[in-house]
Amino acid sequence: MEIIPVFIGVGLALAVFLYFLARYHQLEDQKRLQNARFELHNEEDTGAPKRPDELRKRFCPICGSELNIHDTLYAEMYEGKLRPKVLIHGCRYCYIPKAKTNKKVDSQTNSIHV
Repeated sequence: MEIIPVFIGVGLALAVFLYFLARYHQLEDQKRLQNARFELHNEEDTGAPKRPDELRKRFCPICGSELNIHDTLYAEMYEGKLRPKVLIHGCRYCYIPKAKTNKKVDSQTNSIHV
């Protein structure tokens, strides 16, 4: 019967400790809020958000030339082992697609006739 008061005492001590720990963290958070710096925004900043193409310049990853909003990259997707992959060929400044030729494959010999 002597063990029950011990458990009650340990439980009460634990409850008091957790209360003071929570109170300590609340006071720390209040101190951080009081010392925080708040910046006021100008009326210009509260306007409509900018479109993503207006936020930064775009560059070709192959040749490094700057791309405008109408320039595109030549790329192709293929299935990788784990997920789809993209193979970037370049932009209009560094990649010239091969001209299509009229190739015929002979089914008997598997040779290509141009």
